[in-house]
Amino acid sequence: MKKKQYKLGLEAREDIKAVATQVRDIIGSTLGPAGRNYFLPVGITNDGVTIMEHIRFEDECQDQISLAFHEIARQQDKDGGDNTSTAMFLGANIILDNIDKVMDINIPSNISVMSLLSELEVEKDKVVGLLKDKVVEVKSVEDLYKVALTASERDDVAKIVSEAVFKTGKDAFPRIDYGFNGKIETAVIEGIEMPLKLENIDVFNSVDKAEYNNAFVVVANHCFEKYLEIAPFLKSMLDTAMQTKNKNPLVIVGKQFSIPFVQSVSGVVRATGLPIILLSANFHNDTFEDIASFVDANLIDTHPKRGNKITDLRITDAGFVKTIISRDSQTQFIGGRGTELMDIKGSEAITRVSKRVGEIKEKQLTEKDAKEREQMDRRIGALLGGIITIYIDAKTTTERFYLKKKVEDAINSCVGALNDGMVKGGGLSFKEIAEELGDSMLSNALKSSYDRIIQNNGGNELVLDEVFDSFRGMKSAIENAISTTKIVLTLEGVIADIETSPTDLLVEKINK
Repeated sequence: MKKKQYKLGLEAREDIKAVATQVRDIIGSTLGPAGRNYFLPVGITNDGVTIMEHIRFEDECQDQISLAFHEIARQQDKDGGDNTSTAMFLGANIILDNIDKVMDINIPSNISVMSLLSELEVEKDKVVGLLKDKVVEVKSVEDLYKVALTASERDDVAKIVSEAVFKTGKDAFPRIDYGFNGKIETAVIEGIEMPLKLENIDVFNSVDKAEYNNAFVVVANHCFEKYLEIAPFLKSMLDTAMQTKNKNPLVIVGKQFSIPFVQSVSGVVRATGLPIILLSANFHNDTFEDIASFVDANLIDTHPKRGNKITDLRITDAGFVKTIISRDSQTQFIGGRGTELMDIKGSEAITRVSKRVGEIKEKQLTEKDAKEREQMDRRIGALLGGIITIYIDAKTTTERFYLKKKVEDAINSCVGALNDGMVKGGGLSFKEIAEELGDSMLSNALKSSYDRIIQNNGGNELVLDEVFDSFRGMKSAIENAISTTKIVLTLEGVIADIETSPTDLLVEKINK
Protein backbone atom coordinates (compact mmCIF):
# COMPACT_ATOMS: atom_id res chain seq x y z
CA MET A 1 0.00 0.00 0.00
CA LYS A 2 1.37 3.40 -0.98
CA LYS A 3 2.04 5.98 1.71
CA LYS A 4 0.17 9.25 1.44
CA GLN A 5 0.91 12.83 2.40
CA TYR A 6 -2.00 15.10 3.30
CA LYS A 7 -2.18 18.90 3.36
CA LEU A 8 -5.57 20.37 4.31
CA GLY A 9 -7.14 23.79 4.62
CA LEU A 10 -4.79 26.64 5.45
CA GLU A 11 -1.73 24.37 5.26
CA ALA A 12 -2.66 23.37 1.68
CA ARG A 13 -3.17 27.01 0.68
CA GLU A 14 0.23 27.92 2.15
CA ASP A 15 1.77 25.23 -0.06
CA ILE A 16 -0.06 26.62 -3.09
CA LYS A 17 1.37 30.06 -2.27
CA ALA A 18 4.89 28.60 -1.90
CA VAL A 19 4.71 26.88 -5.29
CA ALA A 20 3.19 29.91 -7.04
CA THR A 21 5.86 32.18 -5.53
CA GLN A 22 8.72 29.98 -6.71
CA VAL A 23 7.27 29.59 -10.21
CA ARG A 24 6.64 33.35 -10.38
CA ASP A 25 10.22 34.16 -9.35
CA ILE A 26 11.94 31.60 -11.59
CA ILE A 27 9.80 32.07 -14.69
CA GLY A 28 9.46 35.82 -14.17
CA SER A 29 13.22 36.29 -14.39
CA THR A 30 13.12 35.02 -18.01
CA LEU A 31 10.67 37.69 -19.28
CA GLY A 32 11.58 40.41 -21.76
CA PRO A 33 14.68 41.18 -23.83
CA ALA A 34 16.79 41.34 -20.66
CA GLY A 35 15.36 38.07 -19.28
CA ARG A 36 17.83 35.60 -17.81
CA ASN A 37 18.63 32.04 -18.86
CA TYR A 38 18.73 28.80 -16.89
CA PHE A 39 21.24 25.97 -17.26
CA LEU A 40 19.16 22.79 -17.39
CA PRO A 41 20.23 19.17 -17.86
CA VAL A 42 19.19 19.51 -21.53
CA GLY A 43 20.98 22.82 -22.18
CA ILE A 44 20.81 26.57 -21.59
CA THR A 45 17.52 28.33 -22.34
CA ASN A 46 14.94 30.84 -21.16
CA ASP A 47 12.09 28.91 -22.78
CA GLY A 48 9.31 28.70 -20.18
CA VAL A 49 7.89 25.28 -20.95
CA THR A 50 11.38 23.71 -21.01
CA ILE A 51 12.35 25.31 -17.68
CA MET A 52 9.07 24.24 -16.06
CA GLU A 53 9.74 20.63 -17.05
CA HIS A 54 12.74 20.73 -14.69
CA ILE A 55 11.18 22.52 -11.70
CA ARG A 56 10.61 20.04 -8.89
CA PHE A 57 9.74 20.28 -5.18
CA GLU A 58 10.99 17.95 -2.42
CA ASP A 59 7.66 18.17 -0.62
CA GLU A 60 5.33 15.69 -2.37
CA CYS A 61 2.21 17.86 -2.04
CA GLN A 62 4.01 20.93 -3.35
CA ASP A 63 5.39 18.90 -6.25
CA GLN A 64 1.87 17.76 -7.07
CA ILE A 65 0.61 21.37 -6.98
CA SER A 66 3.36 22.34 -9.44
CA LEU A 67 1.74 20.05 -12.03
CA ALA A 68 -0.89 22.77 -12.50
CA PHE A 69 1.82 25.04 -13.90
CA HIS A 70 3.13 22.22 -16.08
CA GLU A 71 -0.38 22.00 -17.53
CA ILE A 72 -0.47 25.76 -18.23
CA ALA A 73 2.88 25.55 -20.00
CA ARG A 74 2.02 22.49 -22.10
CA GLN A 75 -1.35 23.83 -23.19
CA GLN A 76 0.08 27.25 -23.98
CA ASP A 77 2.84 25.65 -26.05
CA LYS A 78 0.13 23.78 -27.96
CA ASP A 79 -2.22 26.76 -28.42
CA GLY A 80 0.19 29.65 -28.89
CA GLY A 81 3.55 28.04 -29.60
CA ASP A 82 5.15 30.83 -27.53
CA ASN A 83 4.40 32.98 -24.46
CA THR A 84 4.62 29.98 -22.13
CA SER A 85 6.53 32.08 -19.57
CA THR A 86 3.88 34.80 -19.79
CA ALA A 87 1.07 32.29 -19.22
CA MET A 88 2.71 30.72 -16.16
CA PHE A 89 3.74 34.09 -14.73
CA LEU A 90 0.16 35.34 -15.09
CA GLY A 91 -1.17 32.16 -13.48
CA ALA A 92 1.17 32.44 -10.49
CA ASN A 93 0.22 36.07 -9.89
CA ILE A 94 -3.52 35.38 -10.24
CA ILE A 95 -3.21 32.71 -7.54
CA LEU A 96 -1.16 34.91 -5.20
CA ASP A 97 -3.54 37.86 -5.66
CA ASN A 98 -6.70 35.87 -4.95
CA ILE A 99 -5.97 32.85 -2.76
CA ASP A 100 -6.40 34.76 0.49
CA LYS A 101 -9.96 35.53 -0.60
CA VAL A 102 -10.71 31.81 -0.26
CA MET A 103 -12.06 31.53 3.28
CA ASP A 104 -11.56 28.60 5.63
CA ILE A 105 -14.31 26.07 5.03
CA ASN A 106 -15.13 26.06 8.76
CA ILE A 107 -15.56 29.84 9.01
CA PRO A 108 -18.95 31.31 7.94
CA SER A 109 -18.55 33.73 5.04
CA ASN A 110 -20.61 35.45 2.37
CA ILE A 111 -17.85 34.78 -0.17
CA SER A 112 -18.35 31.64 -2.24
CA VAL A 113 -15.42 29.92 -3.95
CA MET A 114 -17.65 29.33 -6.95
CA SER A 115 -18.48 33.04 -7.13
CA LEU A 116 -14.74 33.74 -7.34
CA LEU A 117 -14.51 31.33 -10.26
CA SER A 118 -17.44 32.97 -12.04
CA GLU A 119 -15.92 36.40 -11.51
CA LEU A 120 -12.59 35.23 -12.93
CA GLU A 121 -14.36 33.93 -16.04
CA VAL A 122 -16.20 37.23 -16.51
CA GLU A 123 -12.96 39.20 -16.08
CA LYS A 124 -11.14 36.88 -18.50
CA ASP A 125 -13.76 37.50 -21.18
CA LYS A 126 -13.39 41.26 -20.65
CA VAL A 127 -9.60 41.01 -21.05
CA VAL A 128 -9.89 38.96 -24.26
CA GLY A 129 -12.40 41.46 -25.65
CA LEU A 130 -10.19 44.45 -24.83
CA LEU A 131 -7.15 42.65 -26.24
CA LYS A 132 -9.01 41.95 -29.46
CA ASP A 133 -9.72 45.68 -29.82
CA LYS A 134 -5.95 46.30 -29.83
CA VAL A 135 -5.16 43.90 -32.67
CA VAL A 136 -3.14 45.26 -35.58
CA GLU A 137 -3.20 43.38 -38.89
CA VAL A 138 0.12 42.14 -40.24
CA LYS A 139 0.45 43.75 -43.67
CA SER A 140 4.15 43.45 -44.44
CA VAL A 141 7.25 41.44 -43.69
CA GLU A 142 8.42 44.44 -41.65
CA ASP A 143 5.41 43.99 -39.35
CA LEU A 144 6.19 40.30 -38.98
CA TYR A 145 9.82 41.11 -38.21
CA LYS A 146 8.71 42.99 -35.08
CA VAL A 147 6.90 39.91 -33.81
CA ALA A 148 9.84 37.62 -34.63
CA LEU A 149 12.28 39.94 -32.85
CA THR A 150 10.18 39.94 -29.67
CA ALA A 151 10.11 36.13 -29.66
CA SER A 152 13.72 35.47 -30.66
CA GLU A 153 15.58 38.53 -29.27
CA ARG A 154 18.00 38.23 -32.22
CA ASP A 155 18.02 40.34 -35.34
CA ASP A 156 19.36 37.59 -37.64
CA VAL A 157 16.78 35.05 -36.44
CA ALA A 158 13.96 37.61 -36.72
CA LYS A 159 14.87 38.48 -40.32
CA ILE A 160 15.14 34.89 -41.50
CA VAL A 161 11.98 33.65 -39.78
CA SER A 162 9.79 36.64 -40.69
CA GLU A 163 10.78 36.45 -44.36
CA ALA A 164 10.21 32.69 -44.52
CA VAL A 165 6.81 32.78 -42.82
CA PHE A 166 5.63 35.80 -44.82
CA LYS A 167 6.64 34.12 -48.08
CA THR A 168 4.74 30.89 -47.40
CA GLY A 169 1.70 32.63 -45.91
CA LYS A 170 -0.82 31.88 -43.19
CA ASP A 171 -0.82 28.14 -43.67
CA ALA A 172 2.92 27.58 -43.48
CA PHE A 173 4.19 24.39 -41.84
CA PRO A 174 7.36 25.15 -39.84
CA ARG A 175 10.11 22.58 -39.74
CA ILE A 176 13.44 22.90 -37.93
CA ASP A 177 16.57 20.90 -38.67
CA TYR A 178 20.24 21.14 -37.79
CA GLY A 179 22.53 22.66 -40.41
CA PHE A 180 26.25 22.31 -41.09
CA ASN A 181 27.50 25.78 -41.98
CA GLY A 182 27.81 27.30 -38.51
CA LYS A 183 24.89 29.69 -39.11
CA ILE A 184 21.12 29.94 -39.47
CA GLU A 185 19.73 29.34 -42.97
CA THR A 186 16.28 28.78 -44.40
CA ALA A 187 14.52 26.98 -47.21
CA VAL A 188 10.87 27.12 -48.21
CA ILE A 189 9.49 24.13 -50.07
CA GLU A 190 5.98 23.50 -51.34
CA GLY A 191 4.52 20.75 -49.20
CA ILE A 192 1.59 19.45 -47.16
CA GLU A 193 1.38 17.81 -43.76
CA MET A 194 -1.22 15.20 -42.80
CA PRO A 195 -2.04 13.21 -39.62
CA LEU A 196 -1.20 9.86 -41.22
CA LYS A 197 -0.13 6.99 -38.99
CA LEU A 198 2.99 5.08 -40.02
CA GLU A 199 2.02 1.40 -39.80
CA ASN A 200 5.42 -0.23 -40.39
CA ILE A 201 8.02 1.57 -38.28
CA ASP A 202 10.68 -0.88 -39.48
CA VAL A 203 11.16 1.53 -42.42
CA PHE A 204 12.55 4.17 -40.03
CA ASN A 205 15.93 5.23 -41.40
CA SER A 206 16.74 7.59 -38.52
CA VAL A 207 15.98 7.68 -34.79
CA ASP A 208 12.34 8.75 -34.99
CA LYS A 209 11.30 9.05 -38.62
CA ALA A 210 11.24 7.56 -42.10
CA GLU A 211 12.61 10.04 -44.64
CA TYR A 212 12.88 9.09 -48.30
CA ASN A 213 13.37 10.91 -51.60
CA ASN A 214 11.80 10.42 -55.04
CA ALA A 215 8.94 8.17 -53.94
CA PHE A 216 5.96 6.81 -55.83
CA VAL A 217 2.70 7.36 -53.94
CA VAL A 218 -0.44 5.23 -54.15
CA VAL A 219 -3.56 6.80 -52.62
CA ALA A 220 -6.49 4.48 -51.96
CA ASN A 221 -9.65 4.89 -49.91
CA HIS A 222 -9.41 1.22 -49.09
CA CYS A 223 -8.92 -1.17 -46.16
CA PHE A 224 -5.98 -3.39 -47.10
CA GLU A 225 -6.65 -6.89 -45.76
CA LYS A 226 -4.79 -9.35 -47.99
CA TYR A 227 -1.34 -8.94 -49.48
CA LEU A 228 -2.42 -10.88 -52.58
CA GLU A 229 -4.60 -7.89 -53.55
CA ILE A 230 -1.56 -5.84 -54.53
CA ALA A 231 0.98 -8.62 -55.12
CA PRO A 232 0.85 -8.23 -58.95
CA PHE A 233 1.33 -4.47 -58.64
CA LEU A 234 4.31 -4.86 -56.31
CA LYS A 235 5.84 -7.49 -58.59
CA SER A 236 5.67 -5.13 -61.56
CA MET A 237 7.29 -2.42 -59.46
CA LEU A 238 10.07 -4.75 -58.34
CA ASP A 239 10.66 -5.93 -61.92
CA THR A 240 10.98 -2.30 -63.05
CA ALA A 241 13.32 -1.54 -60.16
CA MET A 242 15.54 -4.47 -61.07
CA GLN A 243 15.67 -3.45 -64.74
CA THR A 244 16.43 0.20 -64.05
CA LYS A 245 18.55 -0.53 -60.96
CA ASN A 246 16.68 2.29 -59.25
CA LYS A 247 14.61 1.29 -56.22
CA ASN A 248 12.30 4.26 -55.80
CA PRO A 249 10.50 4.03 -52.45
CA LEU A 250 6.78 3.26 -52.54
CA VAL A 251 4.27 5.00 -50.27
CA ILE A 252 0.80 3.49 -49.87
CA VAL A 253 -1.80 5.76 -48.29
CA GLY A 254 -4.89 3.82 -47.21
CA LYS A 255 -7.75 3.80 -44.75
CA GLN A 256 -6.55 0.74 -42.83
CA PHE A 257 -3.97 -2.07 -43.00
CA SER A 258 -4.48 -5.46 -41.40
CA ILE A 259 -1.69 -6.95 -39.28
CA PRO A 260 -1.08 -9.83 -41.76
CA PHE A 261 -0.86 -7.30 -44.60
CA VAL A 262 1.72 -5.21 -42.72
CA GLN A 263 3.72 -8.32 -41.85
CA SER A 264 3.75 -9.45 -45.49
CA VAL A 265 4.89 -6.04 -46.72
CA SER A 266 7.65 -5.97 -44.07
CA GLY A 267 8.82 -9.32 -45.38
CA VAL A 268 9.00 -7.94 -48.92
CA VAL A 269 10.98 -4.92 -47.68
CA ARG A 270 13.51 -7.16 -45.92
CA ALA A 271 13.82 -9.52 -48.88
CA THR A 272 14.12 -6.93 -51.66
CA GLY A 273 15.46 -3.79 -50.01
CA LEU A 274 12.63 -1.79 -51.59
CA PRO A 275 11.29 0.70 -49.01
CA ILE A 276 7.48 0.46 -48.75
CA ILE A 277 5.90 2.97 -46.37
CA LEU A 278 2.34 2.23 -45.21
CA LEU A 279 0.34 5.25 -44.02
CA SER A 280 -3.19 5.05 -42.65
CA ALA A 281 -5.98 7.42 -41.62
CA ASN A 282 -9.75 7.15 -41.57
CA PHE A 283 -10.18 10.24 -43.73
CA HIS A 284 -13.23 11.40 -45.59
CA ASN A 285 -12.93 10.70 -49.30
CA ASP A 286 -12.31 14.41 -49.98
CA THR A 287 -9.09 14.40 -47.95
CA PHE A 288 -7.79 11.34 -49.82
CA GLU A 289 -8.50 13.28 -53.02
CA ASP A 290 -6.53 16.26 -51.65
CA ILE A 291 -3.48 14.05 -51.09
CA ALA A 292 -3.91 12.46 -54.51
CA SER A 293 -4.02 15.94 -56.09
CA PHE A 294 -0.82 17.03 -54.37
CA VAL A 295 1.16 13.98 -55.49
CA ASP A 296 -0.71 13.75 -58.84
CA ALA A 297 -2.07 10.23 -58.26
CA ASN A 298 -5.31 8.60 -59.34
CA LEU A 299 -7.41 8.10 -56.22
CA ILE A 300 -8.43 4.46 -55.94
CA ASP A 301 -11.79 4.49 -54.16
CA THR A 302 -12.99 0.91 -53.66
CA HIS A 303 -16.44 1.77 -52.29
CA PRO A 304 -18.95 -0.46 -54.14
CA LYS A 305 -20.62 2.62 -55.68
CA ARG A 306 -17.32 3.69 -57.27
CA GLY A 307 -16.66 0.38 -59.00
CA ASN A 308 -12.88 0.46 -58.49
CA LYS A 309 -10.89 -2.61 -57.47
CA ILE A 310 -7.54 -2.51 -55.72
CA THR A 311 -6.45 -5.51 -57.80
CA ASP A 312 -6.60 -3.25 -60.87
CA LEU A 313 -3.91 -0.94 -59.43
CA ARG A 314 -1.20 0.02 -61.94
CA ILE A 315 2.01 2.04 -61.69
CA THR A 316 0.35 4.72 -63.83
CA ASP A 317 -2.09 5.31 -60.94
CA ALA A 318 0.75 6.29 -58.62
CA GLY A 319 1.75 9.86 -57.94
CA PHE A 320 5.22 11.14 -57.16
CA VAL A 321 6.78 13.19 -54.37
CA LYS A 322 10.33 14.51 -54.03
CA THR A 323 10.55 13.91 -50.27
CA ILE A 324 8.40 12.16 -47.70
CA ILE A 325 9.04 12.50 -43.98
CA SER A 326 6.91 10.28 -41.79
CA ARG A 327 6.82 9.93 -38.01
CA ASP A 328 4.49 7.82 -35.86
CA SER A 329 1.38 9.89 -36.55
CA GLN A 330 2.38 12.79 -38.81
CA THR A 331 3.62 12.83 -42.40
CA GLN A 332 4.99 15.58 -44.63
CA PHE A 333 4.86 15.38 -48.43
CA ILE A 334 7.31 17.80 -50.01
CA GLY A 335 7.52 18.64 -53.73
CA GLY A 336 4.50 16.71 -54.99
CA ARG A 337 4.11 16.31 -58.73
CA GLY A 338 0.69 17.96 -58.45
CA THR A 339 2.39 21.34 -57.90
CA GLU A 340 4.09 21.22 -61.31
CA LEU A 341 2.82 23.48 -64.12
CA MET A 342 0.16 21.91 -66.36
CA ASP A 343 -1.12 24.94 -68.26
CA ILE A 344 -1.30 28.75 -68.25
CA LYS A 345 -4.60 30.63 -68.56
CA GLY A 346 -3.95 34.33 -68.92
CA SER A 347 -1.58 35.16 -66.08
CA GLU A 348 -2.71 32.20 -63.96
CA ALA A 349 -0.55 29.09 -63.65
CA ILE A 350 -2.64 25.90 -63.64
CA THR A 351 -1.50 22.89 -61.60
CA ARG A 352 -3.30 19.80 -60.35
CA VAL A 353 -3.30 21.41 -56.89
CA SER A 354 -4.72 24.74 -58.11
CA LYS A 355 -7.51 22.86 -59.92
CA ARG A 356 -8.29 20.96 -56.73
CA VAL A 357 -8.41 24.20 -54.74
CA GLY A 358 -10.84 25.60 -57.31
CA GLU A 359 -13.08 22.54 -56.87
CA ILE A 360 -13.12 22.95 -53.09
CA LYS A 361 -13.96 26.67 -53.38
CA GLU A 362 -16.87 25.88 -55.69
CA LYS A 363 -18.31 23.40 -53.17
CA GLN A 364 -17.77 25.95 -50.43
CA LEU A 365 -20.12 28.41 -52.14
CA THR A 366 -23.08 26.03 -51.77
CA GLU A 367 -22.14 24.53 -48.38
CA LYS A 368 -24.58 25.64 -45.65
CA ASP A 369 -22.80 24.09 -42.65
CA ALA A 370 -20.42 26.67 -41.10
CA LYS A 371 -18.15 23.99 -39.61
CA GLU A 372 -17.85 22.25 -42.96
CA ARG A 373 -16.96 25.56 -44.67
CA GLU A 374 -14.31 26.14 -42.01
CA GLN A 375 -12.94 22.65 -42.63
CA MET A 376 -12.75 23.45 -46.35
CA ASP A 377 -10.72 26.56 -45.51
CA ARG A 378 -8.26 24.36 -43.61
CA ARG A 379 -7.99 21.97 -46.53
CA ILE A 380 -7.32 24.82 -48.96
CA GLY A 381 -4.70 26.18 -46.60
CA ALA A 382 -3.04 22.78 -46.30
CA LEU A 383 -2.80 22.46 -50.08
CA LEU A 384 -1.50 26.00 -50.66
CA GLY A 385 0.75 26.31 -47.62
CA GLY A 386 4.46 25.61 -47.73
CA ILE A 387 6.87 23.88 -45.39
CA ILE A 388 9.49 26.19 -43.91
CA THR A 389 12.77 24.53 -43.04
CA ILE A 390 15.07 26.55 -40.81
CA TYR A 391 18.55 25.05 -40.59
CA ILE A 392 20.32 25.87 -37.33
CA ASP A 393 24.00 25.52 -36.60
CA ALA A 394 26.45 27.14 -34.19
CA LYS A 395 29.97 26.62 -32.89
CA THR A 396 28.82 24.72 -29.80
CA THR A 397 25.93 22.38 -28.98
CA THR A 398 25.00 24.72 -26.11
CA GLU A 399 24.43 27.63 -28.46
CA ARG A 400 22.70 25.40 -31.00
CA PHE A 401 20.16 24.20 -28.41
CA TYR A 402 19.52 27.78 -27.29
CA LEU A 403 18.99 28.97 -30.87
CA LYS A 404 16.64 26.08 -31.65
CA LYS A 405 14.27 27.16 -28.88
CA LYS A 406 14.39 30.77 -30.07
CA VAL A 407 13.66 29.81 -33.67
CA GLU A 408 10.73 27.63 -32.59
CA ASP A 409 9.20 30.51 -30.63
CA ALA A 410 9.75 32.98 -33.46
CA ILE A 411 8.13 30.72 -36.06
CA ASN A 412 5.09 30.01 -33.89
CA SER A 413 4.64 33.69 -33.04
CA CYS A 414 4.91 34.74 -36.69
CA VAL A 415 2.42 32.13 -37.90
CA GLY A 416 0.01 33.20 -35.13
CA ALA A 417 0.43 36.90 -35.96
CA LEU A 418 -0.03 36.35 -39.69
CA ASN A 419 -3.29 34.51 -39.04
CA ASP A 420 -4.79 36.53 -36.18
CA GLY A 421 -2.87 39.82 -36.03
CA MET A 422 -0.49 41.31 -33.48
CA VAL A 423 -0.68 43.43 -30.33
CA LYS A 424 1.80 45.58 -28.41
CA GLY A 425 4.40 43.42 -26.66
CA GLY A 426 6.64 43.81 -23.66
CA GLY A 427 3.66 43.43 -21.32
CA LEU A 428 2.30 46.77 -22.53
CA SER A 429 -1.02 45.46 -23.89
CA PHE A 430 -1.86 43.77 -20.59
CA LYS A 431 -0.77 46.87 -18.65
CA GLU A 432 -3.09 49.07 -20.72
CA ILE A 433 -5.96 46.62 -20.24
CA ALA A 434 -5.37 46.57 -16.46
CA GLU A 435 -5.67 50.35 -16.40
CA GLU A 436 -8.89 50.16 -18.44
CA LEU A 437 -10.38 47.52 -16.11
CA GLY A 438 -9.64 49.49 -12.96
CA ASP A 439 -10.35 47.52 -9.76
CA SER A 440 -10.38 43.90 -10.94
CA MET A 441 -9.27 40.46 -9.77
CA LEU A 442 -6.87 40.43 -12.73
CA SER A 443 -5.54 44.01 -12.70
CA ASN A 444 -2.43 43.38 -10.61
CA ALA A 445 -1.54 40.16 -12.46
CA LEU A 446 -1.91 41.90 -15.82
CA LYS A 447 0.39 44.75 -14.75
CA SER A 448 2.92 42.31 -13.29
CA SER A 449 4.33 41.18 -16.67
CA TYR A 450 5.25 44.73 -17.66
CA ASP A 451 6.67 45.50 -14.19
CA ARG A 452 8.79 42.34 -14.21
CA ILE A 453 10.15 43.06 -17.68
CA ILE A 454 11.24 46.52 -16.46
CA GLN A 455 12.75 44.95 -13.33
CA ASN A 456 14.74 42.47 -15.44
CA ASN A 457 16.04 45.43 -17.44
CA GLY A 458 17.58 46.98 -14.32
CA GLY A 459 14.60 49.26 -13.71
CA ASN A 460 15.10 51.02 -17.05
CA GLU A 461 12.09 51.69 -19.30
CA LEU A 462 12.09 49.91 -22.65
CA VAL A 463 11.35 51.44 -26.03
CA LEU A 464 8.23 49.45 -26.80
CA ASP A 465 6.98 51.14 -29.97
CA GLU A 466 8.52 48.42 -32.14
CA VAL A 467 7.81 45.48 -29.80
CA PHE A 468 4.85 43.28 -30.80
CA ASP A 469 3.46 39.87 -29.82
CA SER A 470 1.00 37.68 -31.68
CA PHE A 471 -2.59 38.17 -30.57
CA ARG A 472 -3.04 34.39 -30.60
CA GLY A 473 -0.20 33.89 -28.13
CA MET A 474 -1.35 36.63 -25.74
CA LYS A 475 -5.01 35.57 -25.89
CA SER A 476 -4.21 31.94 -25.16
CA ALA A 477 -1.85 33.01 -22.34
CA ILE A 478 -4.65 34.65 -20.34
CA GLU A 479 -7.10 31.87 -21.22
CA ASN A 480 -4.75 29.07 -20.14
CA ALA A 481 -3.70 30.92 -16.99
CA ILE A 482 -7.34 31.36 -15.92
CA SER A 483 -8.43 27.86 -16.99
CA THR A 484 -6.02 26.18 -14.57
CA THR A 485 -5.67 28.68 -11.72
CA LYS A 486 -9.42 29.06 -11.19
CA ILE A 487 -9.51 25.35 -10.31
CA VAL A 488 -6.42 25.60 -8.07
CA LEU A 489 -8.22 28.31 -6.07
CA THR A 490 -10.97 25.80 -5.18
CA LEU A 491 -8.55 23.40 -3.47
CA GLU A 492 -9.29 22.53 0.13
CA GLY A 493 -6.55 19.94 0.31
CA VAL A 494 -3.81 18.03 -1.47
CA ILE A 495 -3.24 14.28 -1.19
CA ALA A 496 0.01 13.03 -2.69
CA ASP A 497 1.73 9.66 -2.99
CA ILE A 498 5.02 9.43 -1.12
CA GLU A 499 7.73 7.72 -3.12
CA THR A 500 9.27 5.00 -0.97
CA SER A 501 12.76 3.69 -1.69
CA PRO A 502 13.62 -0.04 -1.36
CA THR A 503 15.80 0.85 1.66
CA ASP A 504 12.88 2.53 3.43
CA LEU A 505 10.68 -0.49 2.79
CA LEU A 506 13.35 -2.82 4.24
CA VAL A 507 13.75 -0.68 7.38
CA GLU A 508 9.97 -0.57 7.80
CA LYS A 509 9.77 -4.34 7.50
CA ILE A 510 12.54 -4.85 10.08
CA ASN A 511 10.85 -2.46 12.52
CA LYS A 512 7.60 -4.39 12.24
